[in-house]
Amino acid sequence: MPHRVSGMDTPPDAPRASLDRPVSLTAQQLADWDEFERKFFQDYLERHRKEDEDAKLDYETRKARITVQLMQCQRERSAYEKKLKAVEGRIATLQDGLRGLNDEYKIHCLNVRVSRNRAHFDLQERFKKSREGGPLDTSLVDQLRRVGPPMMNFPIGNDLFDAGGGLDETADSVSTPTSDGTTEAGGEEVGGADESESTGVTVCRSDGTIVGTVTKLTEEPRLYKAAVDVLLRLPVRRNVVIREGRKFGQAELDNIYRSNDGRFSKWFSFMIQAVGVERPNLCDLCTKNIGPFPTCVRADGASPRCGNCEWSRRGCHDSQDKVSESQDLSEESDSEPIVAPIVPRQGRKSTAALAAGSAERSGPRRPLAPAPNRTETPGSGDASEGAEDQRDASPEKSPDPFDFDPEELMSPTITMRQENGVYTHPELMAGVPVEKIDPNHPYWEPNWRDPADLIRETLAGHEEKYNAHVQNPKDKPAHYKYFQGRQVNRGRSSLEFLENGPFHPFQVVGKRFMQPGITTYDTLHRLAGTLEELGRFKIKISATDWLRQRLCEIMDAEGDKFSLIKAVKDLYHDPKVQALRHLSGFGSVGRPVKGNSRAPKGSGKRKRKRKEPGSGEASPFSKRVKVAPPSLDADEAAPSPATEPARSGVPSPAGGPDTTDEDLEYDGCTDTDSVCGETVGDGDFRIREIRTRQHTTSQDMTQYWHLFPNIGLDLLLLQSADPPQWTQGPPADDFAAAMDDIDEVTYHPESLKVQVLLRSGGEIMAWFYRERTKRRLLALCRAEGREVRKAASSEYMEVEWTAVCDSDTQQVLTLADFE
Repeated sequence: MPHRVSGMDTPPDAPRASLDRPVSLTAQQLADWDEFERKFFQDYLERHRKEDEDAKLDYETRKARITVQLMQCQRERSAYEKKLKAVEGRIATLQDGLRGLNDEYKIHCLNVRVSRNRAHFDLQERFKKSREGGPLDTSLVDQLRRVGPPMMNFPIGNDLFDAGGGLDETADSVSTPTSDGTTEAGGEEVGGADESESTGVTVCRSDGTIVGTVTKLTEEPRLYKAAVDVLLRLPVRRNVVIREGRKFGQAELDNIYRSNDGRFSKWFSFMIQAVGVERPNLCDLCTKNIGPFPTCVRADGASPRCGNCEWSRRGCHDSQDKVSESQDLSEESDSEPIVAPIVPRQGRKSTAALAAGSAERSGPRRPLAPAPNRTETPGSGDASEGAEDQRDASPEKSPDPFDFDPEELMSPTITMRQENGVYTHPELMAGVPVEKIDPNHPYWEPNWRDPADLIRETLAGHEEKYNAHVQNPKDKPAHYKYFQGRQVNRGRSSLEFLENGPFHPFQVVGKRFMQPGITTYDTLHRLAGTLEELGRFKIKISATDWLRQRLCEIMDAEGDKFSLIKAVKDLYHDPKVQALRHLSGFGSVGRPVKGNSRAPKGSGKRKRKRKEPGSGEASPFSKRVKVAPPSLDADEAAPSPATEPARSGVPSPAGGPDTTDEDLEYDGCTDTDSVCGETVGDGDFRIREIRTRQHTTSQDMTQYWHLFPNIGLDLLLLQSADPPQWTQGPPADDFAAAMDDIDEVTYHPESLKVQVLLRSGGEIMAWFYRERTKRRLLALCRAEGREVRKAASSEYMEVEWTAVCDSDTQQVLTLADFE
């Protein structure tokens, strides 16, 4: 009888069989084997499951313990990082204090050296006069022999020198500067000029090293002879210090005695800097760091200009000068900046007479840059929104190259220093590699996207639009082909610059000042175009160095308000670039002479030259509005002498000419805000100031009229630039205009102001920065079916602008009123 399985301890008995043939099992025996195998593997898998659970439990336990330790370490690291930041802050403070101490010590040493040098020359002159007066008293000679060498112990009374002519207490060890910048005790100045030719003025660098001394002119100036006598009679107040970073040596000092026109402006500037009075408020040129001197010094009675303005041969105007709007209205078109002569040409006068004459001539002077509240004429070009600031403004539309020193134009004086292949000076370039970078370079940031990809994407879109228009030209206006073709050329030139340019856009300045908008389509084109243009100019350094040094000058002038995007977009109209362009014999692209007209005399319409293309891609409004060829430039428009009667209560200008398509035609729009660098669209309109009958917005804010689809225009203000934050408070409702509520919009081609009359009885007036922005708004209003009227004259707009806020309850709103 077969053995039955009672458990899993032993396998069932197998019947014995010979080795020659397999054993045949009964059905019961096979069932026993199957049961035994099933339970065996069941226990086998159970043991594995328990092993896995134990291993996982052990893993989780150890993981939790390590995680706790890791979190503790992270907390300790955070604490140490805070301590590190605190230590770094203290280090920065101590370093600033050390730098300040070093500067104070250098100034102290410089003042002591100048004082001792002055005392030395003064004593030599007094000894010379005393020697001519006769021999010393015998008693004084005997006393001198008894006292010995220490001369400061020798009692010198008024019988020897005049009253107040005793030795200076600081002259106990008189030192005289030598030709190599060292000092030599006593004696004559080594390598110096003859005493009779010396002015007593010492020229030093910012680190205290002496360059040399200023001597009298050997050639009599053709002009301002009396001013030379005045400057030489005035006492020397200070040594002349050269601005830090400016290259100035003996060769440059020798050049101040050379003058082609006989004015000797450079020699005058050094004398003014030495004998004049330092002004607490810098003039317009000194705020822009133009000129060789770090301070603004004016010698009243000898010259109405400070040293830097005399060096640059430009008028000296206070940067805080304000000219009332009423004066601007009468003087804007025909007045020129007042540049008073140094002294009258009618012979010589006394110092007091010269001072009185200078004060009488000066009068109220116009500043070099327009004040924020003055009446503006329409602007144009590629400058970004709000480009009419003090940095870009100049006294003339086309700067005279003689307003700048040609040597300074062709070779800026800011020193570019590098070490181990990295720029270390100036501050704007600190940390930038000298070699060109690419996405594989260690300098490249992970969040930087290759601008070539962005340019190719945008270029492909413009090429597609261009080809579509070529195949079917009747769908778009005639100028559409030109616009798209221009955008295609811009994209191709930008790609060429990225591939073969001397540097990458991300290394034009240091990372601290870099803005992501530098690689936008139009900004990159402006950067590449400026470098290409500089390469054709007469400059003594590379176009790259000239561009970077100019950006450094702009940054020094603007300080915390410096914006790389705005500076690059404004380069075409930069005063120094314009002067250099004129000096090199090139003209501005697409800029006709003011008042030029190709239309026949007496014709109703005047054809105007195309202005320089603006930044940004085509606006959708250019597709919705029928436009004729490109926009008219502000400088081309001839001012209308028509006089508008005083405001009579009539809401619209009667008798104005018809609005033409040419008045509303524009070309593209700016794609980046110049303050915060954020992208703006064709529905954003940058405004300088906006007025209603109750409120006026301050010009110190960055403000936009933003188009909300199917609603209308509403006011948005930039609350912070980094990161960009916009605000829209309750007072903004007073400046909003629903599209259905707009009755009519009044404008004039020669004014940047528009008047919006509402059906509800309200009135809003807006003052734009640019002519193109104004035209975009007018085109939008006409496309929406609103009535757009042209005023009879620009004076009408000014009268309306003044009258709309002529109320005792008028309130000027600042950013705080919108928060």
